[in-house]
Amino acid sequence: MFRGLSKALDWLQELPSLHYKHAPSNERMLCLLKHCGNPERKVRFVHITGSKGKSSTSQSLAYLLSKQGKRTGLFSSPHIQSYNERIKIDNQPISDDEFLVVINEVHTAAQNCSSQGSRPTFFEKIFSAALLYFQKKHCEWVVVEVGIGGLHDSTNVITPQLSIITNIELEHCDILGYSIEEITYEKAGIIKTGVPVLLGSQTHNVVFNIVRKTAEHQTSPLYIYDSCTQHSIRKQGIDGITATLAVTPCAYRGKSNSAQTSNTQVRSKALLTHIVQNQMLATLGLAILRKHAHTIETLPAKLYFPQSAQLPCRGELLHNTLYLDIAHTPQSLSNTLRFCSMFFSQSILLLGISQDKEHERIAKAIALYLPCFQRIIVTKAGSIKPQNPTLLYNALKNTESHFKKQSTRRSTLRCINDHYTAFEKALAYAKKKHAVLVICGSSYLCSDCRKYYLTEYLSHVS
Repeated sequence: MFRGLSKALDWLQELPSLHYKHAPSNERMLCLLKHCGNPERKVRFVHITGSKGKSSTSQSLAYLLSKQGKRTGLFSSPHIQSYNERIKIDNQPISDDEFLVVINEVHTAAQNCSSQGSRPTFFEKIFSAALLYFQKKHCEWVVVEVGIGGLHDSTNVITPQLSIITNIELEHCDILGYSIEEITYEKAGIIKTGVPVLLGSQTHNVVFNIVRKTAEHQTSPLYIYDSCTQHSIRKQGIDGITATLAVTPCAYRGKSNSAQTSNTQVRSKALLTHIVQNQMLATLGLAILRKHAHTIETLPAKLYFPQSAQLPCRGELLHNTLYLDIAHTPQSLSNTLRFCSMFFSQSILLLGISQDKEHERIAKAIALYLPCFQRIIVTKAGSIKPQNPTLLYNALKNTESHFKKQSTRRSTLRCINDHYTAFEKALAYAKKKHAVLVICGSSYLCSDCRKYYLTEYLSHVS
């Protein structure tokens, strides 16, 4: 029994968040839940996976359900400032006292499971704590974001009312596989028998083919975002985005494809179009839940996603000075840097990518936008994951001659190993040049810099 949250969190982190691709089942997870009273059987879920956009889609759908008066839980990762952020009800993080209560219950359950075999990991323990909390608080709906992959993820012990698969790219290749096909099979593993599945926009055609075959095998109605929606971005700027959205929830090759079209005007404080597209994906998810006989109201003529409906460090602009985005895949980084090149006349780039990412592909993908920055600093991706910033620095250096030929504007490229030192130097230079400091890449880098900026830097300059 832990008397304080600090000691309880130390216990949570005793074993890392290992994901066992070749494990035959989620035996440890199932054992934990059994000794916790099987809270996963008492709540309705939406399960969300993907390579890009799963966090903002999860947050958006939870927001939409809450706006309909449904008591809605959200389990997501990673956190930015505290572990409490991973477990929310109606956008409010779990309190320290309530967190301590459910961790103590999971600790007791884990002791029973440890006597029967291997010890549960961090991710298994915190997900069990989340499920206990959602059950205790009588949540009507819980949106669950997958940790990594899907098929062998610890969250894949739930039976949802809807599964959502966002855009799939190469990621976590050492765990999920080194091809789009392998990764898609892992992601499609969240599809359950008879449960409708929604597939977001995809870059690779093979994703659709694999998901379609899996859905057919599981006799699950399949909804394709690009077939069920039409949208148009009307306005984009520093104040947000306005768009129109038409939603027609027709299942792919369904027996009855008659569905009413809902026309909605979407206003969002999000700055990036792909985040608004994730909000539209969540909106379609809501319409599908309604179609499948759940007590969901019709879509309103106007939808507004305020800043509170956004996740921190996902296209977040603080005081018109610091721009944070945990974009870390080639496509998402390209989207973010394209936005910065359009709307920030003066900007500095601080970039940190984890060691398991493909630095050469990232360098090639973002080379076009690098001349838009006066200074580019490569650093460590925060203080947790193993990394060598010179890998990305050298990859960018190899593209330097190319992007200098494409632009008359000269950018300086530097590598600073310590990310706090890199942040201080970048922020000082941005302030001197009246520029926006753009921080991209690892969630750990964005988290550390955001926390330092809000707690240390602002207190010194005020």
